[in-house]
Amino acid sequence: MTSFPVKRGFVGSAGQASVGFPCAFAPSNAATDSPIGEPAGISAISDANAALNQVIETAVNGAAVGITAFAEEPGHTVTYSLADSAGGLFAIGASTGVVTKAGALDAETTQSHNITVRADSSSGDSSTATFSIAVLDDTSEFAVGAISDVNTAANEVSESAANGTAVGITASAADADATDTVTYSLDSSAGGAFAIDATTGVVTVADTGLIDFETATSHTITVRATSSDGSTSTAAFSIDVLNDPADDALAQAVRFDGTSDSLARAANPTGAVDDVNVVKAIPIKMMGGDTTLQYIWANATGSYIRRNADGKVEVNYADSAGVTRVNMFSSSTLRVADGWVLLLITPDK
Repeated sequence: MTSFPVKRGFVGSAGQASVGFPCAFAPSNAATDSPIGEPAGISAISDANAALNQVIETAVNGAAVGITAFAEEPGHTVTYSLADSAGGLFAIGASTGVVTKAGALDAETTQSHNITVRADSSSGDSSTATFSIAVLDDTSEFAVGAISDVNTAANEVSESAANGTAVGITASAADADATDTVTYSLDSSAGGAFAIDATTGVVTVADTGLIDFETATSHTITVRATSSDGSTSTAAFSIDVLNDPADDALAQAVRFDGTSDSLARAANPTGAVDDVNVVKAIPIKMMGGDTTLQYIWANATGSYIRRNADGKVEVNYADSAGVTRVNMFSSSTLRVADGWVLLLITPDK
């Protein structure tokens, strides 16, 4: 403190003595002093780290999360603590303000956490601020799981089903990583007979011409599930092929008596129709020589089998009400088996 003499004069007194007494003034420091009567206090807390406030879920404890808390009060020391550490998941350096991971994080459960930072000044002042920290998914944490069929319907399809018909299989697999996605494909499509939707996993008919009960009563496909993290899994499913009665109802057993140029319809020998295999677009040839035929067989409701002038066989199948259900042109071979000649015909698909 500096004292300055102050002189007080007495008017009208010659040779008057002056009286000095001390008066105190405090020197001013503009850099540290607060305005008179208005203390500065501690500043608001800011984040001095320009990085994003985030951390990968599998980071080790002590890993920085992109937050460096900063507050100041001139002439005083500031320390930091967490008023809310998100249940102990994060910590802060008391002197540095650097926030770090302190507990187990799980992006599959929670993708972000809030913390509250407290700054305390040696003057007794304090301030708080809240920050949000994003939890990043570690996509290599989990691999894609096993494939299951989430469609409870039977895995089957009619041999005459149109392309795009569902077969009762919806493949489903999951990757527990929060941000991974799963797509589906077929490693084996039964020669192109089936397809799968890459997103939904629904299996459908891709080529109905490749599905024939008389050729194969079931097919096996292999589904592959691929995660966006690169992991895969596979599973095989069997699809039953259902017989279409309108298809093999046209197969007829006929008999050639060996003495005339006609064929007479007769009762089917046991198992003959069930055991046939279809052969298409082959002109009919009678055993013992070529014979031009017209109606091979017909009934009162309008069903018939006949050989047309072009050498192909026309088949018309009508139900009991006389309504035509199938009309097509094809042909096959006649063969002799146990005295019976079998005409093997099926509708074109």
